[in-house]
Amino acid sequence: MPKKQHSSNFSPHLFWDVPKEKVDLKKHPQFIIKRVLEYGLMND
Repeated sequence: MPKKQHSSNFSPHLFWDVPKEKVDLKKHPQFIIKRVLEYGLMND
């Protein structure tokens, strides 16, 4: 079974305006990619 990825793997400041449990990598990939590109650190 594939390991599930969580938003907690990213820097906390990326999702300051949404609850962590609402960030779904499969449902909102464009939102997450945009945040990482705009505000992410090298480790994100």
